Amino acid sequence: MISVLIHSGTQNLGDAIQTVALCQVLGCQCWGVYRDSIDSAVSDDLLIANGWLGHGPPRLGFRNVIFAGVHLGLRVDEYLEWMRGSGRDIGARDPYTLEILGNAGISSQLVGCATLALNRYRGARRNSYSVDVPQRPGTIPLTNGIGPMSWEQQWNFACARLDQLRQAELVYTNRLHIALPCLAFGTPVVFPSSELKNAMWPGRLTLLEAIGFPFDEAVEMDVSAHRDRYIGFLEKHCDLKLTPSDAALPPIPQGRP
Repeated sequence: MISVLIHSGTQNLGDAIQTVALCQVLGCQCWGVYRDSIDSAVSDDLLIANGWLGHGPPRLGFRNVIFAGVHLGLRVDEYLEWMRGSGRDIGARDPYTLEILGNAGISSQLVGCATLALNRYRGARRNSYSVDVPQRPGTIPLTNGIGPMSWEQQWNFACARLDQLRQAELVYTNRLHIALPCLAFGTPVVFPSSELKNAMWPGRLTLLEAIGFPFDEAVEMDVSAHRDRYIGFLEKHCDLKLTPSDAALPPIPQGRP
C-alpha cells in the first residue's frame, strides 16, 4: 500500500493540487495521511511525501518514506532528523531545500515538483485567467485561497482547477502551483516580477529560477526533462515502473483518524 500526504485546514489549494499530481504520476490507488497530523496514522506502509513541510514530522511510525519533491518550511531540524532515518536520497523540490539538505550532510538531489510531471495537453483551448494577481483585461479572476473544506472537497476543487489550467489560453499568476501545472500542460503562463515582493516563503520560488523560467512574459517551456527526472526518481526508489494516469481520491484507511 502506498500512502500520500493529504490536507486538513490548509488555506492553499496548491497543497491539494500537488497531491492530485503525485497520484496521477503514481497511476495507482493511494491512501491518505494528513500532513499536519502524521502521528495519528502510524503505519509500516510506504509513504511518499511531497510538498511543503513545516508542522512537524511523526515521532512514531512512517520510517518507510520516500521524500519526492519536498520543500522545508518550518521546524527544519526535526524534519532533517526524520529524513536521515529514511535510508534513501531525499528529493528536494527546489534549490533552497537542496542547500539545506547539503549543509546538513544528507544525500539529496533536485527533483522538482510532481506538478511538472503532469501530462502535456494538445487539445482545444478557451478562456484566460488571472489567479491571485490584479485582473488583466479579458481574463476571469480566480484564487487558490480556500476556506475550510473537507479533503474530498479539496480534491474535487483541485481537479477542477487543473482542468481549467489545462485548457486555458493564457494564465497570469503569482502562485507556484498554478505556474508549474501550466508549464506541464503547455499553457502559456505569466508570472509578473512585481509579485515577487509579496511572495510567502520565497525560497519556494528558487525552483522557477532553476528551470530558467522568465518573468513578465507569456511562457511556454518544454519541461519533459523535469518530468522524466521526477518520475525516474520515484521509479528508482519505489522499485516500480510507473504508468501515469487519472487518479482517484486517496481515502483514509478505515480505523485511522
